[in-house]
Amino acid sequence: SKKSIAISVSGLHCVSCGLSIDSALEELPEVHSSSTNYAKGVTTVTGSPVMNQEEILQTVESLGYQARIK
Repeated sequence: SKKSIAISVSGLHCVSCGLSIDSALEELPEVHSSSTNYAKGVTTVTGSPVMNQEEILQTVESLGYQARIK
């Protein structure tokens, strides 16, 4: 089964910001896909039910953005 998490991300300025978040999150083993809507400032992460929300937030924040679970 899959689980989806919506994350509010602030500090996004362009499409490439969203793509850099998506590619970083998709490197996490339990994440299947990540889709960022930079205009809305929302990243939707889909993956296994054991996804580590802290790890996901830390990954986004390591790129210089503010992130929180919606």
